[in-house]
Amino acid sequence: MEAESVVAVKGIPSALADRPKAPTDAELTKASKLDKAIAKRVREILDARQPSEQLDPPELPDYRETHAQLVDGINGDDLAEMLLPVPQPLQPGCSAVWTQASAYLNGIFPRRTADTMTGPRLYDPSPGEWSEFGWAWRVATTPLVVLDLMADGMLVGAEVAHLKAMFPAIHSAVCGEFADAIAEHAAKDSEWLPPWWLQKQICTLLGVSPVSKTLLADIETALQSSKQQREQRTHDVQMKAQTETQTQRLAGK
Repeated sequence: MEAESVVAVKGIPSALADRPKAPTDAELTKASKLDKAIAKRVREILDARQPSEQLDPPELPDYRETHAQLVDGINGDDLAEMLLPVPQPLQPGCSAVWTQASAYLNGIFPRRTADTMTGPRLYDPSPGEWSEFGWAWRVATTPLVVLDLMADGMLVGAEVAHLKAMFPAIHSAVCGEFADAIAEHAAKDSEWLPPWWLQKQICTLLGVSPVSKTLLADIETALQSSKQQREQRTHDVQMKAQTETQTQRLAGK
């Protein structure tokens, strides 16, 4: 999750700018503590009895400028320079996250074209289409906005899909923290239950249907599955790093 954390702090759109700015020391420090920030926010949400104040709609980017940025994609040389302050082991992962996420945004970008006597012409999308993309752009810019949406009871499946597509490790970490926090509450009080509105939000995060009697069992099963997947990914990354290190040592002999 370390590479995703760096990208999350900067935001996907930052690498699409004409002159992308490298992460500052403060941003790298914030990225290194993102797991703790997630854990804290998850527990704040579980302790709430009422939804918080609803978030404002996302600020929409300029349509044609965003179209041009996504079509052009991320410049490899600019990205390499942008990543110079990032610890070298994380640079390939950061590059992959930025590249794959920008391709995802380009794929869901709403485009309306029509053939004219002077060639194809791009038309603005409907307000609804552009608003929907605006939420994807917001998740790309600030992925932990998903937790804020959960807190105000407004998280929907589309935002979860965007998070999973662009920041799968962060999504898995959020699910894992909910699993840990729910277990902590249950251990202290066997009668404890999240408010119904929050149960539905957790189900939305996990892609579980909020249905009656088996709701909490389904939540726990999905949370544990997500936590296991996260632990397996972490193990795979560690094993790959060890293998690469051993290979480098052998090559240096």
